[in-house]
Amino acid sequence: MTAPAKDDPRAPEAQSFIGRVISGRYKVLEQLGEGGMGTVYLAEHVHMRKRVAIKVLNPDMVEHAEVVARFEREAVAAAHIDHPNVAAATDFGRTDDGAFFLVLEYIEGTDLRSVLRQGPVSIARSMRIARQIASALTRAHELGIVHRDLKPENVMLVDRGDEGEIVKVLDFGIAKVHMESLAAHPGAHAGGTGGAPGPILTRAGAVFGTPEYMAPEQALGETVDARADLYALGVMMFEMLSGKLPFEASDTLSLLARQIAENAPMLRATATDRDISPELEALVMRLLAKQPRERFEDAEALLTAMESLPTAAPSQPQPVPSQPQGRGSTRVAGASSPHLFTPADAMARTMTPEKAGLGEKTGLGERRGAGDNIQRRHLLVAIVVAFCGGALFVGALLLLSLFREVKTAVLSAEGGAGASAAGSAPEKKALTDAQIDAATAEGPDALDKLAGEYPSDARIFRALYRAYLTRGDTPEAMRTIGRLVGADPNAANDAEIGTMVTAAATDSSPETRETAIDVLEGPLGAKGADLLYDLTTRTPAPAGKARLVASLNKPEVLGHASPSLLILLDFRSAKRCEDRRDLLPRIRELGDARILPQLKNLERSRGCGFLGTRDCWPCLHRDGELGETISAVQARL
Repeated sequence: MTAPAKDDPRAPEAQSFIGRVISGRYKVLEQLGEGGMGTVYLAEHVHMRKRVAIKVLNPDMVEHAEVVARFEREAVAAAHIDHPNVAAATDFGRTDDGAFFLVLEYIEGTDLRSVLRQGPVSIARSMRIARQIASALTRAHELGIVHRDLKPENVMLVDRGDEGEIVKVLDFGIAKVHMESLAAHPGAHAGGTGGAPGPILTRAGAVFGTPEYMAPEQALGETVDARADLYALGVMMFEMLSGKLPFEASDTLSLLARQIAENAPMLRATATDRDISPELEALVMRLLAKQPRERFEDAEALLTAMESLPTAAPSQPQPVPSQPQGRGSTRVAGASSPHLFTPADAMARTMTPEKAGLGEKTGLGERRGAGDNIQRRHLLVAIVVAFCGGALFVGALLLLSLFREVKTAVLSAEGGAGASAAGSAPEKKALTDAQIDAATAEGPDALDKLAGEYPSDARIFRALYRAYLTRGDTPEAMRTIGRLVGADPNAANDAEIGTMVTAAATDSSPETRETAIDVLEGPLGAKGADLLYDLTTRTPAPAGKARLVASLNKPEVLGHASPSLLILLDFRSAKRCEDRRDLLPRIRELGDARILPQLKNLERSRGCGFLGTRDCWPCLHRDGELGETISAVQARL
């Protein structure tokens, strides 16, 4: 049965819940807060006289399948994580008038954000808080649950007197929940999935979370795992210990760009007035590593590393290591703990022949490899000849040959020509990372000039686009994306580009919005059409939704849209039951994951007519073709 419309007398109104008894046992006392998805109330169990918090989903959200799935996801996650540092969920259901509700443990305390507004937190208290958060994450991750929105607002601190300060992690509303993991885990509650495999309730390419605490892979819309939560904890530890965030910016786009592209500043260089040990700094910086593989393997490994830290801060301030320079490299501070690794370890893991010197296949690493091979081969021959009594003259000739071949190999690897028989002019040297770094340091004008010399090198345009974002000139950054895709068509599918363009397309600045929409309509091709569709279906509606819908319906945009998007648009626009039925064969062949929620919403056989008792889509249910289509799409995916 579908939820009643807003103007229906059965529709639940927010204020009407105060004084009501929900599900026959929870009397609503007062409103505690309100957000975009729902309202939170203080309530009391009428029989047990125990206070609880009840979150009620806003009535206008019920028709959005993704919102309802997120609400149910929070209920499932919080109910299964039986841990003293997690706010537990005890009940979930729907009221008589169709409103979804979730009953949560009521916590009286102070959120970590309120504490941070007063300044840095002591090292000892910071570590007590971080250990308890890590302990909560250990249990959640064991169950296959990734929080994805860990931040100070979602951490409550409760004073338990002699027990000390207890941490409670809240709000698993955008958690990534693997239902199969919950069903299979020996500690999971019974019911729900019945042991059958279930989907991971998240959508690839969707960006959820809070930008200040968002791991780079999460900001890019990539698939995340438990290490995204560890990154967020690293940001909170940095903030507690220094009183500052590792990355700040005047707007969301610039902040996301910094999270994705820049290394975090060294903790002790930021908190110069704190006696932070090198081991503690190394731990925090490892959590903030750009690449997930460079962080701790899981929360349990982090807890072990925390236990190995010195119990006391150094009596004298230690020298602060200098900040390494360079673009896009993963930098992790060294440490003596066996659970941490040194800069040399990080370099060994991340350096490749392409990164070791001048970039790509003309790098210093490859030149040295070629020279070393030649050198070893000719030296061996020379030694054998000399040892066997060969003439010194022969050995000298071989050594001279060695010198010439090494020189020729190095010049060839650098892009220069050796002594040509025809005496042709040497080729232009390849652009190096060092040149791009130098131009980046000077600013966008220097990069633009360099782009004129190397118009087909996508690295320059990527650096230029990031430079504009860092400077806060988002419109120019958007225009540069067109140049980047022209140099490298594969950049259209780059997750970073997609994240930034979609964020700009809903920006408050009209110029920023229009330049971003221009990019979505043109240079990004089929990917641009997909992103436009995602924007038009966001909940709540983005700024300028009518403009985005109009853009998506342009013939030139539809002309380069993917077949899966076209069938999805046709299905959404079809209003008659028979029209939708006629599209099912094409959906079985072309439909992707985006169409599944649309199909599943139609499986309900009630919801229309008087009291919602009549089937809204009878032609889809008469022979099971709808269910077969859903199964076919799922199997193909």
